[in-house]
Amino acid sequence: MVEEKRDKRELILEAAAVVFAQRGYHQAKVEEIAIQAGIGKGTVYEYFSSKLELFQEMFKSILGKYFAELRSLQDQRGSVTERLRQLLEIHLDFINRNSDFARVTFVDGAVMDEELSWWMYRQRQEKVERLRELFQEGIARHEFRPIDPGLLAEMFTGAMAAIIIPVLMEGKTVEPHKIADQVMDILLHGVRLD
Repeated sequence: MVEEKRDKRELILEAAAVVFAQRGYHQAKVEEIAIQAGIGKGTVYEYFSSKLELFQEMFKSILGKYFAELRSLQDQRGSVTERLRQLLEIHLDFINRNSDFARVTFVDGAVMDEELSWWMYRQRQEKVERLRELFQEGIARHEFRPIDPGLLAEMFTGAMAAIIIPVLMEGKTVEPHKIADQVMDILLHGVRLD
């Protein structure tokens, strides 16, 4: 019974992601989500008390998968440079696969309460801390000059956010491998000709 409840909950979250991505938060209806999930509207309310709670749980579920992918890089071997490039590739691939969701979330003004905002902030801070540790490792291994790893982490995080704007605002699809290589080239070599 516990497995069935988890399966239905996941089914509802997956259906919600489709409907919210197609219709936006404000236009989506719980009935549409129930139809997409192949269940009754009342069943949705057995798992989620409101459309807002459903959206927020769906948001946490999708971003949780994204952050899990990013955390997996921590366990990999190899150069820090290559792990950072892989992180960019994962980031861009995630945005390509979830561009409609990201657009609804960040552009359409979907509702976020204080708890969800703080959750997102903590996730971001965790990402920045992991990046700081990666840059610190790269400095210790003499891959990078001795620059403040916290500043490097914040700048890298900002670059990650900036490169997704064309995907969200213009509906472009990017080539994760190509863009990751270019960003790493700029990061490592700058833009000056020497």
